[in-house]
Order: sequence, then structure tokens, then C-alpha cells
Amino acid sequence: MVNYRIENNVAVLSLNVSDQPMNVLNDESIAALSEALEKAYADEQAKGIIITSERPEFIAGADLK
Repeated sequence: MVNYRIENNVAVLSLNVSDQPMNVLNDESIAALSEALEKAYADEQAKGIIITSERPEFIAGADLK
């Protein structure tokens, strides 16, 4: 749901909520993003963080279900 990689000492977190037609914030995606952020904070290689999307839209909004 959130792919993590280091590029040039920057943690890149790429959001892709594959079970939804668009990226949405829901219990699972928020937890995955939080986990990825904690990983980046603890990663000594990461001097910065970029949060991006693997889809054309960044986040369509919240899943109200």
C-alpha cells in the first residue's frame, strides 16, 4: 500500500491503495502511511522524506465507509 525506498538520502513513500479505484484515506492506508513514516524517521540514511503517489491522483479523499 505504501512502498518505501531511499533515493539520494531521501526516503520516498509511494502511496498505492490497490484495492480502491483511487487512493483514499482509510484505516488501512493511514496505518500503512504511519508505519512508513516511522520507518523513515528511524532510517539513518534518510535526510528527508517525500510522500508521493503511484497513481495520477495523490489522494482522492477519505473513505467514508
